[in-house]
Amino acid sequence: TSTNTNKKPLYVNLSGRCTRPNGFNPNQIFTTEQCRELELNGKFQFQTWSGSRMYEVTAQSINDRNAFDLVQEIKGAGGNRRIIHSRVLTIHGDNDTTVPIENAYMLDELISNHTMKIIPGANHNFNGLLYMNTIVSSILDFIETNSYTNTT
Repeated sequence: TSTNTNKKPLYVNLSGRCTRPNGFNPNQIFTTEQCRELELNGKFQFQTWSGSRMYEVTAQSINDRNAFDLVQEIKGAGGNRRIIHSRVLTIHGDNDTTVPIENAYMLDELISNHTMKIIPGANHNFNGLLYMNTIVSSILDFIETNSYTNTT
């Protein structure tokens, strides 16, 4: 049996941010009441827009998010060299106001084995289920294109 020695991990990035130059500002995302609770208690409960999940948002998680910079992770000496040497698919909507589309283009420049799928009209959450078929078929194509088979 021969094996492919060029195996590289596969990653799929859905509307992920590469960098956030001005930091994450909770006042732009959360309600006044949630921000007040965050200031007083250091945390608050956040229910997804669909109402299907509840998350705890903490001041520490916001600080961690602001401290994280994927560009530095990829380029830095102690950075995540695994990502830069992997195969990565980024799927991003061109109508995303949460994570600007420029983040997808930054990743495309940083990662040599990067595939980018831009979905026209899609927002950060891909407009609910509207683009589900496009997302699933893009991921399946990416896996199929980058899959490895052993020959005997």
